[in-house]
Amino acid sequence: MPLFKTEKSNIPSNLLSDRYIVPPFSILNTITQGWQKRKDVWEELGIDSVKGRDVKRYNAMPVNTFSARGADAKEAERTSTFDPVLCEIIYKWFSHECDTVLDPFAGGSVRGIVAGMLNRQYIGIDLSP
Repeated sequence: MPLFKTEKSNIPSNLLSDRYIVPPFSILNTITQGWQKRKDVWEELGIDSVKGRDVKRYNAMPVNTFSARGADAKEAERTSTFDPVLCEIIYKWFSHECDTVLDPFAGGSVRGIVAGMLNRQYIGIDLSP
């Protein structure tokens, strides 16, 4: 199933996974293969939430904690970033296309990029320039 549909089908889907990605009564298991593949697709779009952030300022002890990607974890995972799949799920569960997402704690790019790709308006507020 492609990440973004370019055409809408005339046949409505009865599958909760088609509408919500993960059914809304699921345990969100971020280490599953499906979750990680979807995250890779988002990252292939060029999402880099760490870029432009001062790691020393936001990360007092830059120690890599548990990573679903194991020993091959990238250095960037040492800085807290918002998971694009989780963001996509939240938007699909709690908003509609053309809604406005207000993010009073913006900082990384993930929430804004995902909002734009899912046809939501995005307003992000951050203290840092």
